[in-house]
Amino acid sequence: MTELRMRAFEIDGRRMGVRLDPATWQAIDWIASQQKRKWSEWAREQLEQNPDADNMTAVIRAAAMDALLVEITLAERSRTIDSIAEGHPLLKYSTTMNDDELADHMRSCHIDGSEEMGGFTVHAGKDEFGRHCLWIENQLKRCPSLVIPMPEKEDQ
Repeated sequence: MTELRMRAFEIDGRRMGVRLDPATWQAIDWIASQQKRKWSEWAREQLEQNPDADNMTAVIRAAAMDALLVEITLAERSRTIDSIAEGHPLLKYSTTMNDDELADHMRSCHIDGSEEMGGFTVHAGKDEFGRHCLWIENQLKRCPSLVIPMPEKEDQ
């Protein structure tokens, strides 16, 4: 059986310890590094989001597994979008963006209207080059949104 390893960190001024297997610690380190954070910051956030939890080790382990599942799902969706986009004229010029990239991009565009669709919002307008464009903004945290510029006649 794999030996559990203990790590300690502070939360609300109290020193806490969490004992997990090496593979889970490796996953937590990877998740935190993807977010450019320390593992302890990531773990503290998970516990703050679940203040009534009886078992903080279980909260951290579950959050790590959830984050890994999101990464796997996003990678699979990205491969699917790439394979569909190759042969479709609208998707050929599309791109996915994270929340910050989308917000920056949309500031330079003209939005004619938006419609909440339950889990995502569709925005229509013109991009920074004056092309008609659709933005499909994913409302799920840390999930990509899709930007689809309408190709000019010569691009089709």
